[in-house]
Amino acid sequence: IAEVCDRVPANPARTFYEALQSYHFTWVLLFWEQPTVRSVSPGRADQYLYPYYERDIREGQITKEEAQELIDCYIIKLNQKNYESLSTHISVGGFKANGNDATNELTYMFIEAMMHTRLNAPIFSVQVHNKMPDDLLIKACQLCSLGASHPQFVNSDVLVDEILARGSL
Repeated sequence: IAEVCDRVPANPARTFYEALQSYHFTWVLLFWEQPTVRSVSPGRADQYLYPYYERDIREGQITKEEAQELIDCYIIKLNQKNYESLSTHISVGGFKANGNDATNELTYMFIEAMMHTRLNAPIFSVQVHNKMPDDLLIKACQLCSLGASHPQFVNSDVLVDEILARGSL
């Protein structure tokens, strides 16, 4: 842990583990910068972290099980007492910039982490749209069936249309 924390976020992440830790540190630093803000979303974790995960898996630097444990620990970290007054919202799935489905292996792994931990935080949503794989919707419904108030289902088709109508992209 100390080795990873000595490296990031002052230096670019080289591994999935470093990227996940840097992702968390950056989120915490946003609160330090704006202490009166009580809700800053870390965003679409599966999209930001996937290149690191994919490379580490391909190069044999990490196993899927090790990565899952890190994600589970990250979700647990977001439930620590010192974060209880902060509102955190992680979203997975959705669209890529080119309009294609953004689902990847981490999308499912974050859902698994929510299933493993069964905690109140973070607020967790799955971006639903007409191009998403049926398996993702089924996995999200399995999480929903556990009764832990997760996930929220966000209609990305409507969301993107609304953003485009406002000229925000």
